[in-house]
Amino acid sequence: MYSRGLVVCSTVVLALTTFACSDDETTSASGDGGAPAADSGGSAASDVGASDTGASSGEDASAGGDGGQTADAGEGEDAGSTTDAGVRDAGGGGSSLLFCQEACTQDADCQVMSVGSASCVNQRCVLDSNPLNCTTNPECVAFFAGWTLVDTDGDFLPDAPCTADGPLPTASCLPGEVCCALGSVCVEGGRCALAPSEFVTCEALQQREVRVARVNGGPEVTVCAPAGAVDAVCDMGTCRNPCARNSDCLSPSQPVCDTATGDCHCAPGANDSCAANTVGGTVCQASGQCGCGQDSECTGPGFDTCYSGFCGCASVASCPAMTVFDGTRFVCEGVR
Repeated sequence: MYSRGLVVCSTVVLALTTFACSDDETTSASGDGGAPAADSGGSAASDVGASDTGASSGEDASAGGDGGQTADAGEGEDAGSTTDAGVRDAGGGGSSLLFCQEACTQDADCQVMSVGSASCVNQRCVLDSNPLNCTTNPECVAFFAGWTLVDTDGDFLPDAPCTADGPLPTASCLPGEVCCALGSVCVEGGRCALAPSEFVTCEALQQREVRVARVNGGPEVTVCAPAGAVDAVCDMGTCRNPCARNSDCLSPSQPVCDTATGDCHCAPGANDSCAANTVGGTVCQASGQCGCGQDSECTGPGFDTCYSGFCGCASVASCPAMTVFDGTRFVCEGVR
């Protein structure tokens, strides 16, 4: 579990993030998330800094790389030795796995368009708030369903839990209330969810109707949610949304659902599902994740070198030109 939140890396890494949405027939989003459902290594929404294979544990997840492995990697530009297969040796247990990462020197470097929501920790930008941290299942259902907080200060960024439904055309938000937008209702967890009406239906939004409790233990109400969001769980303090069938796996490179763990895997063989990847590895590995066997099987900015099955960078020259944060610079280093 992250001590300060998520580590944000680059747009390359963001492109690797995948989600699995189980399409079970569950229609109630209530429940406690104290106990894990399925394997803890499932398809939680990846943090913004991890790759599509999900380095879901550890203190820092800011490394790119299709494999997502975050072994203690040393710094430096030494890419290790090259084997006959054209694959860089991990160099003593993975210490030479190099990935493009954004480096900072102060908190101000971690602003995005002059707005700060991250801090500089150990030369990496760490989000001040981790949206995947949880204590109950409804929090995770709200996250995967896209139900939001309320923007109370006019900066277009949701910042406060709701306390009341959206005002009716004939009534306004009362003093002291934090109301949802018109047409939305305030559900448990203080999130605003769209309620179907004669004007907008869930089907029109390609969603389904689900029953959830109102805020503060109020009676259940019907709202719209994407198929599969209602079975998201809080698994050992982190939200995850396990798959139940192949159709729940939304990433073309990982179309196969392992129902035992709730993880989505790649499909090997003649029609390798990783082959069309434009970022990261293009070969399905035995682990079920996209990876590489040689440098030529790595693709996209920041991914030009194969390290024992995982795509990374050869040097900082391999990294993208643009950073996510205002004051950071790219480095090609091992994971801190």
